[in-house]
Amino acid sequence: MSEATPQAQRPRALPAVLIALSLGLIGAASVSMARSMGYDEAMHAELPAARMAVAAQMGEGSNFFDALLGCQQYPFGYPFLLACVQWIGGVSEFACRATGRMLWAFALLGIFLVARELVRGWPSKGAPGPSSLNWMPWIAMALAAISPLALSYSGTLFLEVPFTTVAVFATYAWLRRRADDQRSKPRADVIAGAMLALGLFTKFNYGGLLALGCALDFALEGVSALRSRTLGPWLRSAARIIAVPCLALLWWFGLPLPAGLETAASHRTAFLGFLGGNLDFKPTPYGERLFDWGVGLFLSPRLAILCAIAALLALRHWRARALQTVVILGACSIAPVAFHPFHEDRFLLPGAPFVWIAAALGICSVLPRSIRWRAGVLAGLALLCLTRADIDGQRLMDWSFPSAETRPEVLQYRRAILEERISLAPSRLLRTAGLAREESDAILDALAAEVGPEARVGWLAAVEKIPPGALQVGLLTRAGSRARLLEDPTGSMLFGVTGQDPAWDDARLAAACANFDVIIASDPPAALGAGPWKFLGDYRTRLTGTLGYTEREFAKVVLQPPLGTAREVRLLALRRSP
Repeated sequence: MSEATPQAQRPRALPAVLIALSLGLIGAASVSMARSMGYDEAMHAELPAARMAVAAQMGEGSNFFDALLGCQQYPFGYPFLLACVQWIGGVSEFACRATGRMLWAFALLGIFLVARELVRGWPSKGAPGPSSLNWMPWIAMALAAISPLALSYSGTLFLEVPFTTVAVFATYAWLRRRADDQRSKPRADVIAGAMLALGLFTKFNYGGLLALGCALDFALEGVSALRSRTLGPWLRSAARIIAVPCLALLWWFGLPLPAGLETAASHRTAFLGFLGGNLDFKPTPYGERLFDWGVGLFLSPRLAILCAIAALLALRHWRARALQTVVILGACSIAPVAFHPFHEDRFLLPGAPFVWIAAALGICSVLPRSIRWRAGVLAGLALLCLTRADIDGQRLMDWSFPSAETRPEVLQYRRAILEERISLAPSRLLRTAGLAREESDAILDALAAEVGPEARVGWLAAVEKIPPGALQVGLLTRAGSRARLLEDPTGSMLFGVTGQDPAWDDARLAAACANFDVIIASDPPAALGAGPWKFLGDYRTRLTGTLGYTEREFAKVVLQPPLGTAREVRLLALRRSP
């Protein structure tokens, strides 16, 4: 190292910790509750979390592990964290959303630390000015902090923000294991492997891509070890890294104690089904994907272009080993998502930190050495890219989603979507798939009053907007019994979840409904979802006809879609006749 190296180690973590903590607390306190939980949030995060929390409060170890091991396609990592939060403070959707905001604050800190590792180990030859490099962690952190997409999902219960937080700290641990001396290297290897295991059990597909990137990066280390004839230490390091992930995967897919081989088989089946899912969708046009980058992940298309150019400029320093790691992990996280036919904007988040870090390095590589000029250049770039993001955002939106509509209400709706997309207010609307809060509260309040604290409830309706998980948690928080929540509500309760008629005869329908004390239906049957749900109305007719159920209307609610006329929905309670 040259004399410049100590200067390049100057960025201190304490100010970043304070900034991240402040942003997290502000964001958690003001997180929006304007929309209720959608299907993925309720079924894959809050329902298992609430069941684990309640089981722990009651000392029900068997029910706790039933809920934990029941997280099959989507693993238990994030639900377990939410369960810990709710075990302390009680089941609360607000607590879950506030936890998501705090996790994103930790992700910002992790991005700072990863960028600082690049600075710490930077070679002096051909490097940008050391004092310029000192700015890189702050620029990377700032780029992440002004991402509307990250803010809009940080209060939701989707798994992308939790995984991104784990991924940046796993990357930090991966870089640190190369920086540690030989005495602490074994511990650093084990920590890096444990972080990879945590990534896998936060979300299998993203965790697998992160592990693939680390494997490729480790293979480069193996090439260097082979050339320097130090293959033995490299092999020992490999054994230490894979120890924790291998043990965790063997437990989950081989013998998930305290359960047995049958549960392991169900885990393997669910995992293979997850890997093979979402392949029959019509590919999302790349114009729409570009919109998610230019108006979402980045505040404006101008900022996205600047960061793309800056990331390419960073590749001039490819010989820096830490940069190679960042590029490899980023490529493994971004490329499969870019080419997969199924696309959602939140899929961009796990790979985004590597883009922000590379872009920060590229920006620093062209900054003037004078502090005054450097600050002026950064201020000019901020003014250029951050002001009036709606102007070029609207142009990109019109190009990505062309429309011949000229009605004022449609144009106003499109404008509102754009304004929501680029909002950086801590209280901004979250990207949930639920109903407006007043609508979901009206439904759950009426339902709780109708069924009481103990009755087992089935749901004969389209379930995207009020999924069974939200139903069960909502009843619990409205003086419902904890024992009802601990019963597995994820199987026969899902009438019509796929939008396809299961073609049940009367005997099969009666057997399914016999598990419940009351069946809830809606009229029209598709009012709480979308799709070919007419068969639900046919099942309701058969229940009240040939199967002898009585029907009682207990509430009417009005649902207002974002664009269109309001709909009145009748809620009906069906019970078996004495």
